[in-house]
Amino acid sequence: GAYNLESFLDLGSNTSYSTPNIQPDEGCSIQFTSGTTGRPKAAVLSHFGVINNSYYIMKRFGIRDDTNEENVHKFCCTMPLFHTFGLSAGIIAPIITKSTVYLPTAHFEPKTTVDVLTKEK
Repeated sequence: GAYNLESFLDLGSNTSYSTPNIQPDEGCSIQFTSGTTGRPKAAVLSHFGVINNSYYIMKRFGIRDDTNEENVHKFCCTMPLFHTFGLSAGIIAPIITKSTVYLPTAHFEPKTTVDVLTKEK
């Protein structure tokens, strides 16, 4: 099944919680290097680094957050979300730019991806 954003946010509306005090330089994700020159190493990505990377990906594409309902940018992300680019371009960047993102399948399937691209162009 799927949720739209409003109904998803309503799921926690009766829950009490406090907002944590997160600093931009604190770690938010641990990625592992490929191990090309040795053993894979853990690399901690900061909140600022992930957001900044996402912002500049969209800037490079010429996309800003100035869209309106008639002109919404659409993306189809086939990268795994645990991959640095999948996280930045597939999740964070569309939020920053108020864009729509399509995640066709959990594992890359060319036919499904082409079907989504054809339907949502």
